[in-house]
Amino acid sequence: MHYSPRCSQHLWGIPELTQLNRLPMHSGTFPFPDEASAFRGDRADSPWVLSLNGDLFFAF
Repeated sequence: MHYSPRCSQHLWGIPELTQLNRLPMHSGTFPFPDEASAFRGDRADSPWVLSLNGDLFFAF
């Protein structure tokens, strides 16, 4: 699609343009150490997943 120089400074005015400088979509998969734990699907079984739920403490 070709954009005229006049419109290039106002990209929000081009309804055909739905994304710009965006990475491709990807699935939200999680790594598992073996096939059996992957079939169970419990993310807590994976040693490479860390939940950030709970109290967080920061050192300033």
